[in-house]
Amino acid sequence: MKLSRLLLAGAGFGLVALSACDKIPGSQPKLTTAKDSLSYAIGVSIGRGMKTQGVDTLVNPDMLQQTVASAIKGDSMQMTDAQANQFIQQYFSTLQTKKVSANLDAGKKFLEANKKKSGVQTTSSGLQYVVLKEGTGAQPKATDSVTVHYVGTLTNGKEFDSSVKRGEPATFVLNQVIPGWTEGVQLMKVGGKNRFFVPAELGYGPQGSPPVIEPNSVLVFEVELLKVAKGGAAPAGGPGPGPDNAGGR
Repeated sequence: MKLSRLLLAGAGFGLVALSACDKIPGSQPKLTTAKDSLSYAIGVSIGRGMKTQGVDTLVNPDMLQQTVASAIKGDSMQMTDAQANQFIQQYFSTLQTKKVSANLDAGKKFLEANKKKSGVQTTSSGLQYVVLKEGTGAQPKATDSVTVHYVGTLTNGKEFDSSVKRGEPATFVLNQVIPGWTEGVQLMKVGGKNRFFVPAELGYGPQGSPPVIEPNSVLVFEVELLKVAKGGAAPAGGPGPGPDNAGGR
């Protein structure tokens, strides 16, 4: 999580605390002025964002509210601005390091167990796949444009992306997506459907794709190859795996 977002989250809690300081805990404040409504709106946005990114579990809301209110009023604080920024940076750096290591170990264990399952094949790169349906059409090269339907999930089954759910297949140049896709889809023929288990090093690696994909996550994709355009290019602005569609780089 970026430092600026965390600091903004603190400000949001403070605004909510100031606008509802006389309210019963857990009750909804009355929005009687524009200032109240603005404070509440910022609080909703920040609070939901913190919840989504998991930061809500890392803080003491009462302490956060009290501290922000004191800072806004100009009270003497126990940390200077520089000390507070340094602590936040060190805390999240340590947390990130632990998360990267834990996910890497979990991913290795998952793949080690998964490769022993019936039907699972493993390539020299470590990519694992299962052929769900053999295709009979053209087989793409890395420079070709392909059109696919796909569903992406984490190893716990949580879905993070689906062209099927959007109701529109994705078209993209095969060498412009994560290495696991570039390699895996080249193993297919049009009309085929595979399930791929993508190791972190063939996906988003130690940086992940926040907030949905954590660092060093193994990804699972079911891919149906619909069309191949030799040496083609994905349509500009067209649907396809990208920053918001997790097949992209």
